[in-house]
Amino acid sequence: MLFFHARGEVLEVGAGTGRNIPYYRVGNGIVRQVILTDSSDKMLGEAKSKVEKLSKKAASRFRTNVVDASNMSRYEDNSFDT
Repeated sequence: MLFFHARGEVLEVGAGTGRNIPYYRVGNGIVRQVILTDSSDKMLGEAKSKVEKLSKKAASRFRTNVVDASNMSRYEDNSFDT
């Protein structure tokens, strides 16, 4: 799985309902932060619910942003590791 290679600052484009959340290794310090993006606020709402079920420490490493994948200009170039 590709998630085992994720490290540092992670950007997931099209995160949807957060199906991949359990696969990020946020508890071991390899992944510092995961930004989950999707164009649907409703889908990200479901992802937020999944994040809230994690431990407080793990949940603190996730952020969600409603963003259209065709316009990622809100993020600076080279600001993510994965």
